Order: sequence, then structure tokens, then C-alpha cells
Amino acid sequence: MVLIDIHSIHGEDLLSAKQPVLVYADDTRQNEHNSSGQKASQETRRSISVDINEVVLLYPDAKNITLGWLGITPVYRFTDNGQMILDASTGTLIDSISESLALELAIGSLKESKEVKQIELITENPPSEIAFRPLPLWRIDFFGVNSPTLYVSSTNGEIVTVRKNTWRIFDLLWRLHIMDYYEGEDINNLLLNVFSVSGFLAALSGLVLLWFRLFKNKLEGATS
Repeated sequence: MVLIDIHSIHGEDLLSAKQPVLVYADDTRQNEHNSSGQKASQETRRSISVDINEVVLLYPDAKNITLGWLGITPVYRFTDNGQMILDASTGTLIDSISESLALELAIGSLKESKEVKQIELITENPPSEIAFRPLPLWRIDFFGVNSPTLYVSSTNGEIVTVRKNTWRIFDLLWRLHIMDYYEGEDINNLLLNVFSVSGFLAALSGLVLLWFRLFKNKLEGATS
């Protein structure tokens, strides 16, 4: 597995890094060049009508305010008695992520379009592959050789994690390696410590037996 790039194992190669250019509604400047030196097209520009100062005025107790994307919609994310999402174009609150929106976000985040296999909302008993990530989450499975799965937060719409068969095989081998078959995270578990100590004692006893064997041969050679 070490021959495979870790970013590929994590499924990062499936996600698109492209994002529309954030532009304020009163910005009359010419199109800026993107990182590749090409001009950003008008189709990738989305206007922001709500300034961050307005967000602070509307929600004076807001903390950790960030400007980002919800699909192609610019949004402010912040905490104010819970996670809040504010549409930066209209100023309206987005209460929750619906199934259709979660599906749109998942499909839009992929580099290449894939056929959706199934979608479900996980509110309890999450699969082990998402560890202790907060619920609820939308799980979107896609058809494909690697059976990719995207997990989308139903609270803020972010892509929480990506899983595919390469990662699942890696995770199985990792669990076998650290001998933590339940959570796959504890590298100091009792079973691993028992086998480590047993292996050390076995190696030590082998060295002791070897020393006695050599010492015995020397004694026999001296007396003969």
C-alpha cells in the first residue's frame, strides 16, 4: 500500500479543486487572472451582496465567521448557539442541507461525473469508516471501480470525508498492523502490548539459549 499515494488513498484525487471566483456586487474591477494566468469567466463569478460587517450587526454573538461555498452559492459560516449558514447573496439563513442539495454538493465536488448508487441520512450508528465525525451526515454512494462514497454534513454542507475501496483495504491492513480491530486508531492497545512483550521475551530467551549453547560447546571443547 505504501506504493500508492496517500492522497489517492484518502480519495482526494476524486475531488475537484476548482471554485468560482468570489466577487462583491459593487466590484467594478476588471476580471482578475486566475492561478493559471487565464482570465476567470463571467460564468464562474458569483456576487456577494452581504458584507461581513452586516453579518456582525445581524448576529453580534457570531464567532468563527468564514466565507466559503455551498455548491455555487457563496455563504458565511459561523457559530451562534449552533452552526449557522447565511447566504452571502441574499442574506437569508439556510436551515439545513436537504437530500437534493446534499446530492448536488456531492456531484459538484467530483472531478468527473459519476452515477449515483444511493443516498441516505445517517443520524445514528455510523459506519466505522467515518470514525467519530459528528452526525448527522448524508452518505452518497457512487457506481465505479473503487465504489467511492462521499459524506456531506447535513449541518453546514461541507464534504466531511471521502471513502473508496482503496482506503477500505488500507484501513483493514492498518487495523491488522496495530491489532486494533474495533476502532483502528489505538496504537497502544492491550493486545498489541501483550504480543510486543511476548515477542521481546521470546527473542531474549533465544539469545539466552544461544549463549548457553555456545558456552556449553566451549566447555566440552576444553575438557576433551
